[in-house]
Parts: sequence; C-alpha cells; structure tokens
Amino acid sequence: MGFEFTPSGQSFFGPIVTVSGIGGSVTNTDLGYFRTLYGGQLYPPHTEANNYTFHGSISKYQYIGGQANFNSGDIVTIDMSALGSLQNNPAGMFSFSCKID
Repeated sequence: MGFEFTPSGQSFFGPIVTVSGIGGSVTNTDLGYFRTLYGGQLYPPHTEANNYTFHGSISKYQYIGGQANFNSGDIVTIDMSALGSLQNNPAGMFSFSCKID
C-alpha cells in the first residue's frame, strides 16, 4: 500500500513532509468486531521529500485489548497526520480505508 501527495499537497506542505499514523480501526461485521488501532505502531513518523511514495506493510496489528492477524472481509482504516517544512508549519490529517480480500 502507498500514497503520494498531489501537486497541490506538495505545494501546501513544502519540500519536506513528516507523515505519521495517529490511529485507525479494523472492522468486520461478518465476524462481529470493531477494533481500535494504535497509531504509532501502524506507521511511525517518516520524513521524506514531498514527492515520495509513502508506503508500508502490516501483517499483524495491535489493538486496544490484544493482537491479531487480518481476516478476509476486514475493513482497515488508517488515520494519518502530515507536517510540512514551510515556515508556517502547515499540517493536515487524512484517512484511507481498504478491504482485505
């Protein structure tokens, strides 16, 4: 999995961006759970050029109450923060979700 900032995002944050995971969730209504994820464990801070493809992989995850592997049908949402390098310290938050096959 990975993402890049659009040209407008690159302009907004400046030449260097620090991206961090701040939380998330794993939901599976068929199996009957909703799990809250710890952000720093998912994606610790990465400081890179604004055109970098931020990426990572997760095989197991820790949630409030335990640790688990992903199951088919899990919907994973990861909440992220970004802090730019410009003098005015531009910052933003965003989320993305995916479903495990």
